[in-house]
Order: sequence, then C-alpha cells, then structure tokens
Amino acid sequence: MYTNKREITESMNIDINAIFETDQNDPSLTSAERTYRIILQKIITGEFPPGMRLTRRPLAKMLGVSHIPILEAMKKLEQDGVIEYHPHWGSIVTIPTVERIKDIFLLREAVECQIARILANSLSEEQQFMLQHAANDLDRIPFENADPYKYTEMHYKFHLMLAEAANSASLYRALERNSFLWLVLLQGQTKRPRTPESLNRHILLVDSIIKKDIQTAEEAMRQHVRFGQEGLIKDFSEGQE
Repeated sequence: MYTNKREITESMNIDINAIFETDQNDPSLTSAERTYRIILQKIITGEFPPGMRLTRRPLAKMLGVSHIPILEAMKKLEQDGVIEYHPHWGSIVTIPTVERIKDIFLLREAVECQIARILANSLSEEQQFMLQHAANDLDRIPFENADPYKYTEMHYKFHLMLAEAANSASLYRALERNSFLWLVLLQGQTKRPRTPESLNRHILLVDSIIKKDIQTAEEAMRQHVRFGQEGLIKDFSEGQE
C-alpha cells in the first residue's frame, strides 16, 4: 500500500500507453490476449479513431500474427463495446452518440454507486489517506497543467483506485471495461475550461465516502457520475457543431 503523498502522486501520474505496454510484455498472455490489448491501446489513444474500419488481414499483417488471434481479439473488443459489427461492411471502431454516452453512464452509475456503498462501510484509515491525496492531486490538474490528457489519465486511474479499494474483482473489471469505452468516447470531446462548480469534485466525493454513511456516499457518487455524463454530452454536442 502507499505510505506517503509522493508514492500516491507517482501512482496517479500514469500514461495509458505505458499501462498497455506493460501488459503486452506479460509472458503469461496468449497471442489473442496480447493482440486484444494492442488493438485496444490503438483505439483508446486515437490511432484507430471512431468509425475506422478494422479488417482482419491488414491487422494480422500489421501486428505480425495469424488471423485466429485477430478474430478472438475482435470478438472480445466487440463484447467490450469498443468496436461494432455491421453486416455487409464489417467491424468499425465505435462511433460516439448521445444515446451511447447515456447507456455507458447508466452502467457506470450502478457500478460506482455500489463501490461507494462498499467503501463507506469498509474504508480503512490508510485507504482514506490514499484517496484523499489522490483526489486532491486530481482536482488540481485542470488548473495547473496545460496538457488536456493529463486529467483524463489521472481520472481513469482514480476511479479504478476506488474500485480496487472496494476489493471486488467483478466491480473492478466492470468499471475497467466501462472506462475503456468512456476513453473511446473522449476522442470526440472538446477541452472546455473547467468551471467553478467542477472545483474539488473528487475531494468532496471522497469526503462523502469517509463519513461512513452508506446513503450519503451513494448519493454523492450518483451526482458525481451524472455530472460527468452531462459534461461529456455537452462536449460531444459542441464537437458536432
């Protein structure tokens, strides 16, 4: 576990490319699993943008694998929702829509509210310390760092930290898969300035959880997720104009 603020800050200072590169080097991965992670990385980072057609032969040639790992990887990516299959056309990277954003956040709300309920009932002092400092570092980023992707990276990590603290593998995996699709949708996001009402959002969320009142924690998380949904829909709509 983390023992000081520096360790927490370093754990939040991530690069999404680095996460997948580390995973890809795992010797326990099958060829299909490694292929899945490589394609997912390219989708999330925008190298394969929304609407791009993905065909097996060019992918197999690009990645230096046979068609079988490509087929298995694409089936899993379709299950995750990051690619979609269209008859007579094939597979494409998922295209953002308002309806899709709402659907993603419907599941995200259910998963994260359950995580908040668990944490309100079980969070240790060490976990409280870790999450308070992580939230503080995250909420400072939009006002101190000009890189628009820094906030996205740290936000991704912060919410998975919450899921990890809840000690539920199924909730962690559900949130991770949901976050993959969330990151794909962010490819079309505009980078609007953070408004005053977005200040200290994650600090306030953690404060609500550590009060150890389950209903308070759940409601705080619900409002937090819905705020994020509204912002993403606004960004998406502005990007279409």
